[in-house]
Amino acid sequence: MGGPIKSCRNFVEHMCSQYTIYIFTSNEDYGTDKAINVVPNAWKKGIRNEKVYYCSSTNFSVQLVRNTIKKIAPQFVYLNSFWSYKYSIVPLISMLSFAQSIKIILAPRGMLQQGALELKKNKKKLYLGIINLLRLYNNVFFQATDMQEKLDVDEAINYKHEVTIVPNFVSPILDIYKPIIKEKNVVNAIYLSRLDRKKNFHFLLDILLHIQPSIQFTLNVYGEIGDFEYWKQYCEPKLTKLPAHVQVHIHGAIQVEYVLEAIQKHHLFILTTLGENFGHAIFEALSVGRPVLISNRTPWQNLASQGAGWDLDLNNKNGFINAINEFATYNQLQFNTACACALNVAKDFLNNSDIKEQYMSLFE
Repeated sequence: MGGPIKSCRNFVEHMCSQYTIYIFTSNEDYGTDKAINVVPNAWKKGIRNEKVYYCSSTNFSVQLVRNTIKKIAPQFVYLNSFWSYKYSIVPLISMLSFAQSIKIILAPRGMLQQGALELKKNKKKLYLGIINLLRLYNNVFFQATDMQEKLDVDEAINYKHEVTIVPNFVSPILDIYKPIIKEKNVVNAIYLSRLDRKKNFHFLLDILLHIQPSIQFTLNVYGEIGDFEYWKQYCEPKLTKLPAHVQVHIHGAIQVEYVLEAIQKHHLFILTTLGENFGHAIFEALSVGRPVLISNRTPWQNLASQGAGWDLDLNNKNGFINAINEFATYNQLQFNTACACALNVAKDFLNNSDIKEQYMSLFE
């Protein structure tokens, strides 16, 4: 389950008592044409009393979207993508004639970050040029999850617009912290994300080529291959070049109910992403008391000063190599301390936020 989907799920869990929520979405897994095991093209009741319509690609049409919005007559429409033609652009265009009666809120979900914009750069540049010329988002309220995402929206939209910073809802922290054995020069790490250009997995493989020979390093990778061309060209060749003391195991996708358990079996969470507007998997790792090694292109900053891991510049490959080499030297006491610090970061995030109140203000 990707970050945007977790954001939507958590939104429903926290806000279902405040609003009647309708979800209009695809019946296919993201990035594939594989249908999920649901009844398509009909409204179904969800576990939180939300109403969900899983639309098949053959049934989708601009007229269906427009008629659905007219029939529901919502006070708010919450778009959870910037680039999606079917589930962001079409609904937005469909509401142009009656948008004044509906508050439209758009969450870019990190899609306007610099790293994300570099992917399919020319197409995105063209679209941004068109929407700025036509002022297509003139009546749209943007939700950014942090100041950096607000700056990203400001950079992309060159006419007057409104951006409100409201962090993502997160899952509650469960009291399931489990210590594991940590021996010197042994590291069991976990990667938990899609395997595509934005997640920058090949950069992580480059790092693993340079880990000290004295370190026994294992990386378990959970996530679907989101870009087979990228995987074949940039990742598979590097996997064959890894030294014997570095083992990488590709497991494929993992069911959401097993994610926290899987993280707890490892010493370190790693994600060298080109950009995350939040990073649910990062929070999940912290929430079960595991230090993280991530890029500095997420809201999770200054981790080293908090003893919870590292957030490093992707231009500093040696920094990542040194962090792994340093972490490998940790004994049990040092590892336990890092785990406690990681858990504290997650708890502090929850204790110092009034996220529900902020969402109530956004949807008023």
